[in-house]
Amino acid sequence: MRPTSPSDGDTSAASRGRRAVEWLSKELSEDGGGRILPVIGSGLSFLAYIALAVLALGVAAALLAGLAFCSHVAVLAAMLLLCAPAIVAPLVAWRSLVKLRESVTHPREIASQLHDLISGLGGSPELRELATRLKERAGMEGTIAVRGGRLRRSLHTARLLSKVVGIAQPDPVRHRLLIPFTPERTGRMLTSFTWSAWGAVLATIVWFSAFTSILLALL
Repeated sequence: MRPTSPSDGDTSAASRGRRAVEWLSKELSEDGGGRILPVIGSGLSFLAYIALAVLALGVAAALLAGLAFCSHVAVLAAMLLLCAPAIVAPLVAWRSLVKLRESVTHPREIASQLHDLISGLGGSPELRELATRLKERAGMEGTIAVRGGRLRRSLHTARLLSKVVGIAQPDPVRHRLLIPFTPERTGRMLTSFTWSAWGAVLATIVWFSAFTSILLALL
């Protein structure tokens, strides 16, 4: 029996890496993950409506505070400051969501750009390591692409997109539909949604305070 040499191990690892990259490419192809993109688009539309609702709440609270505390400059300034997260954060989130939704409405183009991106990084050790790790995880979880529900599959595809795009650093011209999926963009969107949630709470407090003040002034 021929003893195993270090080069054999390197060749085996490289072979596993290539197979993992092929699996990843299939997962994110038009026939694989691309069919889930419309589901992701529906979810993004829902989140965009939530962002607009929070924005409307923030604007309404600010206007009501202006009516209630127009004669108290310091109080009005504090109330408007509390309303700011419910106005600024939803706008940032909505802008990010619109760009993401615009991208996912073109599954064929996204699949083509992803294929071009992955093909250009086929020899990247980082991509092979990521693909191998994701393939092993999918295998342990029972192959998400087959057994997972549509929501789980959508989240899985979105995570794959973000991770691959984060490694590849797509070209803004050749891969413009992938730019919104960069970890920086998605992270900014998640942060803005966190601020939107807190902003909604603060705007609700301001709204009730202003409404109570106006009600008491009318009595």
